[in-house]
This record gives sequence, C-alpha cells and structure tokens, in this order.
Amino acid sequence: PIKAILAEPIIDQKLADMHFSWSDFFDLINNSELNTYTKERCRRVFQRLVESEEKIHGEVNNPHELGNIDTLIDIVSVIIGFNILGAKNIYASPFPFDVGIIKTKHGFIPSFAPATSEIVASENAPVIQVDIGYRLGEMVTPTGAALVVELCEFCSLDMKITKIGYGAGQKDLKDFSNVVSMWKGESQEINNDLTDKVLLIETNIDDISGEIFGFTMEKLLNLGAIDVWATSIFMKKNRPAYKISVLSNPSELSRCIELLMEETSTLGVRVSEVKRYKSERKLIQLKTKYGLVSVKVRFNSKGKDYFPEYEECRKVALQENVPLIKVFKAVEHEI
Repeated sequence: PIKAILAEPIIDQKLADMHFSWSDFFDLINNSELNTYTKERCRRVFQRLVESEEKIHGEVNNPHELGNIDTLIDIVSVIIGFNILGAKNIYASPFPFDVGIIKTKHGFIPSFAPATSEIVASENAPVIQVDIGYRLGEMVTPTGAALVVELCEFCSLDMKITKIGYGAGQKDLKDFSNVVSMWKGESQEINNDLTDKVLLIETNIDDISGEIFGFTMEKLLNLGAIDVWATSIFMKKNRPAYKISVLSNPSELSRCIELLMEETSTLGVRVSEVKRYKSERKLIQLKTKYGLVSVKVRFNSKGKDYFPEYEECRKVALQENVPLIKVFKAVEHEI
C-alpha cells in the first residue's frame, strides 16, 4: 500500500477520507516493501506520536487529527528522502515557538499544541521564540516535531556547506515566510566515513546468573550485535544487579530486543541513539612461523598500531598445540 501511495501523485478521495488507527499505520509499515532500516525509523517516529497523543488525550490507538493518510506519507517520505540524500548525520536548529492558537476537533488550543510540546519536552529539544504577533496558525506540528527529535541532533556544528535547498509551504503565515531550508555539507573536523549512528539497548536485571548472561551475550553477538557488556550496579532496596548493554545497528534492533526478552527476565529495555567515532583500520595477513595470521592495523595521527586477532591466534594455538602466549609473541615479533 505504501508503494502505491508514494507512486501516485493524486490520492484517491476515498483513501484521503479514511481514518487510520495507530495499529493500522504500524501494519502498513510492517507489511510494506520498505527496507528494514526505513521500517524501523518509521516505527520509531510513529511511536513518538503514539506516546505523546495517548498521554495528552488518554486514549489508546486513536490518532485523532493525525489519523489520515498524510501522516503516513509525511513520515515515510522524509525518511526515504534522507536515505536518498545519503545523510549520515542530521542536525536541526531550535524549534520556532510562537504565541497563537489553532482550531482543532477539541476546539481552540495553543499553536504549540500539547502533543507537540510533549514530544519536544521528551527530548529536551531547544526552542526559540519567534515574535510575530498573536495569530491563527501552527508553525510546528506533532508530526514535524516527532521527525526532527527522532532523526536529528541539536548541537553546534563545524561544517563545510556544499549545497542548500529550500522548500516553501502553501500556507500564508503573513509576516513570516513559510520556508524550510536544508543545508548539506561535510564536517571539517572528522571524516564522516568514520562516524555513524548506532543504538544502545540497556536493561537492569537483579536475578540473572553468570551462565545465563554468558549464553545471552554469545547469542547476541552471533545475531549481529556490535558489542555486549555488563556493568555492576545497585537497584532499589540496595540489590546488587547488572546493567546489560547492547550496541546494535538499527537493522538488528528488533531481533536484539526480542532475544533479550526471551533469554533474560527483563520486563523492558531502554533504547537510545548514540554517535560512534571509529578509528581508520584494516586487516592484513602476516606471515609467521605458524603460518598466516590476521593482524588489525589502526591508523592515527602519529602513525600505526598493530593488534593480533585473538580468535586467529587461539585457532593456531589449538592446531599447533602450543601455548597461546607463544603464538602472540611470534606475531608480535613479525610486527
């Protein structure tokens, strides 16, 4: 259905008049031909809307004024658009905050609607007041706020601008231009090829054994998790516990969460997006008296560092029936 909607510039009036529930939107996304990464981001934006709307209205599975097909098209199109642009890191300026009113099914409410305010506050996103006088109109919508807080970072940026684009809305905001600008560029400090965004999944557990954690960790790594670790903590009533942390690519998020739910006693997990800065590195094959062994080369501003690959050294030690430390020393000698 999404593919057909995006391909058709004029939406059928019957479709335009339909009212969708939150579960309808999630079903449309899950059953679409969108790739896993796009689906996950769409679900996360919709989840922001769900949480804010349900908190404000106290109703479950009812999008109210967001229940039309435009909401789906807006979210999917923006995420696909950023994918087409190849945007690795996205940054946003503060939300414009003004004094005004808008007319809704519930009557007149502030133009910075309660659901919008809830989304902005949930991420401590910055706002800046735009003094254009008391008027009828909305400068930030809940959908727009959800997209920005989920996809973007709010921080100062040292960037070399390569392209600028503008998009003008049809609504007349009188003395304020209804224009959004997008700047594309490259960081002047850090190679963008060595930065990416990954997801940090965390949960606190006070009744897990070392055997269960070791087994779960192994399964998570085999599933594709970037890294898994545990930190000793104290929970309520001073109970010793572990905080289990999993670093995951967005495409593996659902499977990692599902595995944690199946293999541990956790009742829920926290997910946050983190930026990762990676060292430039490559693998080389080094000839030793035990044969070829892979060595990781890390490049830095002062030269190179070499690190023998543990798994290969372990394999050689078992095959040659020699102590592991001797294999490491042999590799280090060749380095």
